[in-house]
Amino acid sequence: MGIITNDRGSSSALTIDILPILRWQNSKTRNQLKRDKERLPDEKICDHLTKMLDTRKNALDVNDWNFDVFAFNRLTNGRALFHISLHLFYEYNLIEIFKLDIVKLMRFISLVEEGYHSSNPYHNAVHAADVTQAMHCYLRERKLDKALSPLEKMTAIVSAITHDLDHPGVNQAFLIATSNHLATLYNNCSVLENHHWRSALGLLHESGVFEHFDRSLWKTMEWQLKSLILATDISKQNGFLDQFKVHVKENTLNMDDPKHRNFILQIALKCADVCNPGRPWTTSKRWSELVCDEFFKQGDRERQMRLPVTQCCDRLTTSIEKMQIGFMNFVVMPLFTEWHRFHLSSLSETILLNIESNQKNWQEILLDPKMQTTKPEPNSFTSKSEE
Repeated sequence: MGIITNDRGSSSALTIDILPILRWQNSKTRNQLKRDKERLPDEKICDHLTKMLDTRKNALDVNDWNFDVFAFNRLTNGRALFHISLHLFYEYNLIEIFKLDIVKLMRFISLVEEGYHSSNPYHNAVHAADVTQAMHCYLRERKLDKALSPLEKMTAIVSAITHDLDHPGVNQAFLIATSNHLATLYNNCSVLENHHWRSALGLLHESGVFEHFDRSLWKTMEWQLKSLILATDISKQNGFLDQFKVHVKENTLNMDDPKHRNFILQIALKCADVCNPGRPWTTSKRWSELVCDEFFKQGDRERQMRLPVTQCCDRLTTSIEKMQIGFMNFVVMPLFTEWHRFHLSSLSETILLNIESNQKNWQEILLDPKMQTTKPEPNSFTSKSEE
């Protein structure tokens, strides 16, 4: 099938689905305003209420970097991934451009949502929703929005939705050490990422959402989906970053070149996947606690199985503060610094400022024993992603 248009459609889908929720939220806001008005001195009322309204508005705006996926997940009764994903298919006019059957599309998104393990503290459907919203923010950036085709935008969204599909809650090293069938199947190479993209492909076939695509269009989308998800393998981080640095330094990225556009989408998905340190502090801190929760659970299992405990998973020798500072120093800041050089914008600047601010917060906590996170006993953590 051919591409009809590059124009974006309306966002009526989100309005229809979320309108009752937003009405309820507005009701909560009015009640809060009433309580604050009774409590605050008159001269402070105006500034306080204005700030609160702006915060609430941004927290529920899918186009805003301050979007609060945890609040949105509560408001959608645990279905943030479904609502964000469906909204973006409308937002980018993909349903009309590619003549998608809305029932099959909804089934696909629902199958993906069910394919994430809610028992995982971090690698669950809420994380997928967060990554998808971040990818949407990058796609809206002028340099990408202008250059990318509708197919590339759709594949970027699908890859974000499915990038951690059926994640078992442990890393590749654990799967190899325990002779897991996935490690054997993929020859100990990008085990999780290979499983994610193949699981995504399986659900695309099962839902039939793209079954009307001709062979050429399907193969192109399949290749792009595979290349984007495989790029999220953290062990390949340095290779991608070095290549990105060279392109940026020598100004050799040509957005008219399909290979270069695909490379930028790989970098964008990598940025979206590790964007938590670049979010506002409250959201960023919660994600940090959740990912460490999951790491420590793996370490507990390794200890119980008498396996060497992975360093970042040992709750007895490391801490959330140390892990986050190291992660920001060696992974997050270098990646987003290059992204900022590639496309200087208010978004990239905001992300860098958030990373610097959050890193300082973790350093302050690390230096103050009273502020440090209390190390819980093994198995005492519970997932907070659905609270």
